[in-house]
Amino acid sequence: AEVNQKSYHHFRLPMQRRKNNLPEVSPNATASNNMDTSSNNLNPTTQPGTRARRSGTYFLLLLVIVIVASYTSLTATTLENSNPRMKADEMEKIQQSIDQPFMPTSTRTSDNNNNNNNNKSEDRSENGNGSADEAGDDDGDDEESGDEEGDDESNGDDEESGDEEGDDEGDDEDDDDDEGDNKSENEVVKEDKSKDKDNSVAESPQTQQPIKIPPKEPTENNSKSADEDVDRSSGEPIPLTVPEEECVSFDHGDTSPTQNVTSIFNCGTVYKNCEWYFPGKFFHPCGIGKEFIPKINEMKELYNSKSLWLNGPPIVIPWASIDPPKMRKNAQFISTGWNKHNISMTHVHKTGGTSLVMAFSNVQGMGARGTRLTVYMPGKLPRAPTNAKQLKQKAAMSRDRDGGAKRSPYQSKSNIYGPGFQRASKFLDGAVKYRKRDEWGPTDHTLLAVVRDPADRFISAIGQATGAFGSSGNGVAKDLVTECVDGKETSKESLRCFIDLVKTNSTWTEVHFTPMAMEISFATIYKDIPVAVFPFQMVPSLMLELGSNPNMKKKDGHQKGYRKSDILTNMSIDDYDDDMMKSLCEIYKMDAVFFHHLGMENSCDPHLDYPTI
Repeated sequence: AEVNQKSYHHFRLPMQRRKNNLPEVSPNATASNNMDTSSNNLNPTTQPGTRARRSGTYFLLLLVIVIVASYTSLTATTLENSNPRMKADEMEKIQQSIDQPFMPTSTRTSDNNNNNNNNKSEDRSENGNGSADEAGDDDGDDEESGDEEGDDESNGDDEESGDEEGDDEGDDEDDDDDEGDNKSENEVVKEDKSKDKDNSVAESPQTQQPIKIPPKEPTENNSKSADEDVDRSSGEPIPLTVPEEECVSFDHGDTSPTQNVTSIFNCGTVYKNCEWYFPGKFFHPCGIGKEFIPKINEMKELYNSKSLWLNGPPIVIPWASIDPPKMRKNAQFISTGWNKHNISMTHVHKTGGTSLVMAFSNVQGMGARGTRLTVYMPGKLPRAPTNAKQLKQKAAMSRDRDGGAKRSPYQSKSNIYGPGFQRASKFLDGAVKYRKRDEWGPTDHTLLAVVRDPADRFISAIGQATGAFGSSGNGVAKDLVTECVDGKETSKESLRCFIDLVKTNSTWTEVHFTPMAMEISFATIYKDIPVAVFPFQMVPSLMLELGSNPNMKKKDGHQKGYRKSDILTNMSIDDYDDDMMKSLCEIYKMDAVFFHHLGMENSCDPHLDYPTI
């Protein structure tokens, strides 16, 4: 400050004296020096203002030097504090402060139970954005829509949610998947503003009465009694047998259409748009799928132990209430006017779910009411830090607030039976077959699902599980690529490897390999409710019904660069030979029986004998 003040006066004083026609006097000069300076300034050969300009130049130069020096010092300090490089001894000290060992990202499902015992419970958003591609979708899941999804069924085009979902979830797969996703693959669909309200409502298709969505409940962390009234009955195992007389009169579900109703969602008509399916009856000791009950019980055990589909996208249910008078009049893909619907969807991975989840979200921007509910938010396995910054973060977060047990900042427990689950469960109780105008109740909605030929879907699942967009963090992608892609010369050779791998390690290897019938059963919480099941080729029509582009491809597995290898990009249903198809049908016999029960053809028909009622 002193230097600046002196420089300022040194610069201003000559200028002021020049204005008064006085000789310049240096502020630091002695009396004799001033006398000499005055004499020099009277010299006609000296130009007026020369010293002033010179002094101003010195001042500016000094100011620049001070600024540069200050900036250099500040930058050096900042770089020193943020430098990711650390000395070896510092890294070693930090590492030694962490008792909990790192877990590789390739940790298999067989280790999930042990890992989850060390996880710290975390709150999760019931929206699944985060997702999954919610949801879902971020989830980060693979899917195709319409001509994208119904484009060429044999092509195995991919799209997923995620997100998971979501995503992915997402963006981990899934999702985002999916998804979710999706996120989060966290990529994830924005929700309607009504989601922020405690009581979201949706209008009934015919009566304009609102659907009553149960209010949000306290989370496990902010209420000690949050679990006191939680219904955990869905986690109980299904009995393998019942008295024979009970099966004699067993009701497999009314699959007939509603008379005098014209709608794409009125299943069971001669048009074969969709078929009614009752998952609670299919996996009943008297049902067609009774031989697969042990797999359902295994899924329940994994859920109860918080080990189900770890690193996968969230499992979500989007819904929308479309009331024509309130909808946008000039919607691009609505040429004949809106149809009135109250519809929801259970997202089956690898069947066009991401595009449909996006369509459910988009239609809200055109005037529809709606949101997404989260049935399940899978946990995340711990992953090892990859640089010094993450290692510091792990050390800082390794102890909880009271200095007790340690945890990893890169892991979380699955959220089971939480508020999102309870809301979804109550919402699913309102699922009904499509009804006439005057028969809809205030909480009624029609729940749909999309399914895909098992052989075609398996190829799409391979492309996603090996680390496609939304699934790079699923924990097994690199191992799958190393095992069945690297070193393989043809798509057929790779496909055979994946069939053998899943047959040996089960469909629990990765969420996208899960049989479709199991996904629907889980997402509906094993309830005895009707589901409108659409074949994959109907996705374009469903997209149009929601006001979206029927040819939109959220993710295209055959687009160059989407999958991790050209071998995966070029893989198609033509790569199956007879032995490979037989092996695949043994793995997915559940889905083949499920398709046959609905009257839908699939690639396994020539290779299996189906049970009868």
